[in-house]
Amino acid sequence: MIMEMMASKAQRDEEKLDEVVEEDEEYAEEKGGSYKSYDEKLNEAYRTGNIKALDSLSKKSSGKGFHKYMIVERNRTMAHSYDSIIKSGKSLFAGIGAAHLSGNEGVLQFLKDMGYKVRPMEFSNPKPGKTKTKMEEMEVPTTLSNQYLEKEGISLLGVEKFYTFPTPGNMNFYLTFDLANGSFYFVNTMPTFGAFENKSPEYILDQMDSLVYEFTAGKMVSHKRIKNNLGYPGLEVVSKTKSGNSQKYQFFVGPQKIYSFKVSGKAEYALGKDAEKFFNSISFDNKNREGFSVFKPKHEQYEVSMPNEREFAQNPDGFFNQFQGEKITGVDLKTNDFYCLTKAVYDGTEKLEVDTFELSYFIERIAKNTQADIKNKAFGLSNNRPKISAELTRKNGKFIYIDIVKSGIEYFMLMAQTSKEGRPDEFFNSFKIGKTKYLNKPVEIVDTFLHYKANFIGLSREYCDKNYVNYDKISLSIIGDEDDYYYDDEDDNIEISDEKSERTFVYSDTTGEYVSVRYVLESKYFWEDTVNSNSNGYYENRNWGSFYEPKFLGKNSNVDSTTWRRVNKFVNAQGDSCGEYRTSRHGSTEQTYTIRIDKSRATYYITTTIDSVNGLSEFKKVFYNSFIPTDTFPRFDKYADKSVLILKDLYSDDSTTMKTARFGLSIAPKSFCKNNYAELKAAIEDPKFYGLPFCL
Repeated sequence: MIMEMMASKAQRDEEKLDEVVEEDEEYAEEKGGSYKSYDEKLNEAYRTGNIKALDSLSKKSSGKGFHKYMIVERNRTMAHSYDSIIKSGKSLFAGIGAAHLSGNEGVLQFLKDMGYKVRPMEFSNPKPGKTKTKMEEMEVPTTLSNQYLEKEGISLLGVEKFYTFPTPGNMNFYLTFDLANGSFYFVNTMPTFGAFENKSPEYILDQMDSLVYEFTAGKMVSHKRIKNNLGYPGLEVVSKTKSGNSQKYQFFVGPQKIYSFKVSGKAEYALGKDAEKFFNSISFDNKNREGFSVFKPKHEQYEVSMPNEREFAQNPDGFFNQFQGEKITGVDLKTNDFYCLTKAVYDGTEKLEVDTFELSYFIERIAKNTQADIKNKAFGLSNNRPKISAELTRKNGKFIYIDIVKSGIEYFMLMAQTSKEGRPDEFFNSFKIGKTKYLNKPVEIVDTFLHYKANFIGLSREYCDKNYVNYDKISLSIIGDEDDYYYDDEDDNIEISDEKSERTFVYSDTTGEYVSVRYVLESKYFWEDTVNSNSNGYYENRNWGSFYEPKFLGKNSNVDSTTWRRVNKFVNAQGDSCGEYRTSRHGSTEQTYTIRIDKSRATYYITTTIDSVNGLSEFKKVFYNSFIPTDTFPRFDKYADKSVLILKDLYSDDSTTMKTARFGLSIAPKSFCKNNYAELKAAIEDPKFYGLPFCL
């Protein structure tokens, strides 16, 4: 629907411009002059400072709605922004579209209304085109400074800081600009998994070389093989685009990555002194890359002995979103054996699976993806958590050994691919799970959308910088979805629901664990008709099934169903009735954990998945223990009979009230009017009853 509206708007604008062009052509023909396009007129009006012409052209080329919201409203916003920046004492240089300058509601007039003196800059040069060309040909001296890409272990020169930004997979992008000369310096790294696929760096470079002609912009000027300071094979390419700008590249292939370096700019900038200094400064760390040592991430959740030639990536499969996982890969340079530890997070709240089934399924998928045969597999324990071990053989003669350890919603896969048969026990036995060290202290966050506040072990500044989140103004709704049950229709038979349900997820960027918060605003006609007097007002009439603590790989029970039962009831500090629930499945160490809070018409469900062996983590404890509902609806008794109210509103003259009452009737419990027989009888006997578009 939105795309159709946008297409329709674009078509109307195009038709409007066609009308303008047609009128201009007819006028030019009448006057015996030459026709000027809209853009030509706009440029001429801008260069000559003809404000009235700019205003006229802007209004003539767009509809009233477009002009109001895309021009005038933005004019007001820009003017106020400029005013705020100037009053803060900062210098301001602003680039602005010509259509925003003119008119009584243009940026210039708004600034004048604020008390600013606005004057145009006069063009004294009669031939600005030549001056512009001369300025573009100038090369401004640039100062390059020493930079270090810590994640890559690369030292090099750059124009100020290299900026990184979110990228898919294990790729990393780094960029710095020489704005004065219209150029940029670019670094890109991406994994090859060459050791796992039994492909040497020289083989991978040959494949790249065979494709470089097709993927290089413009005409290739030069092309030669090179090596870096560690002896990695490489390739240097120079090309020239159709616009006459040169570009220079250097590629290197290491044991695990491809490293790309590029300089691009106007004219011959990429072949100049600054670009030459940049390429000559590239130096890879000459650290000891042979042997093994213990790897432990900053959060210290786990440790493992890995080859010193290793790469660590967080969110290896993520893109512009919350935590997805971690991956550490390593290559033993003496044997070319490949080692990997992958941590992944899978949400099991929708369906709890038996541990043995899940772990076996993962092994089957790995075997299929690697085109390997499963030689053997066995279940056991690792760090007091369920584990599966397997041995696979590949068609290329390599052997794959795997351990997958399950810890709640977190899964740790350790894999070693070796040339010789024999499980590398030192690698697998070195894996340990420890206590998570969260990267930030708890901070209070307030969610005004779902009406609550809580303490949250917040996102790290590093995460915020990488994903363009304002660290100093973090809002709670990191990611979420919403469900609205409000709807309307002209059909008299339709019901209008006054229920509402919203949900958001709060994620830890340290571990990937999450808490789901669902806010439900009940219908004003909602009530529960069965209440246990000892439940602190929490209803008991639903059959949640029987509760039991799951036992890992238990064989003494024939129960194989998911059960949900309240295990605790309490009243929180605000006086709200609360219930604690757990969902379990025989044979699974995974459980869902829910706290339900009843507050007036609102009901809150705070849900997460936990490891039954270790319970709630620190991240979740902090959030649950500090959660406070802030809904301000008037007191609402969820257990008071609403029969009379429904019957009253069914006969309302207001159609919306009547349709909403009809919805209330549809959700009423079986005991509807059990205690209000007289009111029900009177309602049916009312002559208006037969005019209602339904039957009781």
